[in-house]
Amino acid sequence: AFEGKEFSFLTDTKKATWMPIIHKILGEDALLVHKGCFLSLPGSESQVYHQDGLHLNKKVHKPCHAVNVFIPLIDYEMSNGPTEFCLGTHYLGRENFVKEMVYTPC
Repeated sequence: AFEGKEFSFLTDTKKATWMPIIHKILGEDALLVHKGCFLSLPGSESQVYHQDGLHLNKKVHKPCHAVNVFIPLIDYEMSNGPTEFCLGTHYLGRENFVKEMVYTPC
């Protein structure tokens, strides 16, 4: 999916507006390794809290090696159940859900 020219604004690292930020975080050699679309229809059940990626090492915290970019296709409002983030869970040893650390960007 998303292979056609009409999706180049998402997949072309020279056109994607978020790539300058990604390059600052990961370096100029950062690559797009996965793309996808998640669909949640009105009335859908909530997802169970989960990590989107695993640590490279289970004993030593390593530098950032991946970044997820979320692009909502509708207005982000509490009434439509937006994506929530559990702050700090990217640190090794802090992967567990803690309700007080949930952030909803709306």
